[in-house]
Amino acid sequence: MPMLPYSTPQGRRIGARQAVWDNALYASGCTPDEARERLCAELNQTLAELKNALADRKHVVDFAQLDLRQQECLLDFAQTEGAAAIPETFLAAVLANDWPKIIHDHSYVRYAGHAPDHPRNKAFAERWLNGMPLR
Repeated sequence: MPMLPYSTPQGRRIGARQAVWDNALYASGCTPDEARERLCAELNQTLAELKNALADRKHVVDFAQLDLRQQECLLDFAQTEGAAAIPETFLAAVLANDWPKIIHDHSYVRYAGHAPDHPRNKAFAERWLNGMPLR
């Protein structure tokens, strides 16, 4: 069964919240394999942008030196918000492995326009923050 476009506050999406990349998708949709391939290509592009953004900082951050949790967390955030849009407080907390600070300060929150994007925030919290004690 094909995957079809659906509406979000960020516009029409398909697959894993990917922007519709071809108008033909409105009529025929795409297969799960096509959506996965497209997502992998987008993640690789975001990863390159993230590595460049971290390397261009005043205090250079070597992505390869981060642990897997830090890498995945930053890539996830960069994929939805953009590599250049990672807040300094969030980045500092991730680099320090200060997960309780991330929760306490709500620095992981993503927005859909002027309001929090609840599905993204819930998914992020379930992946990275659940089980972390609050201060």
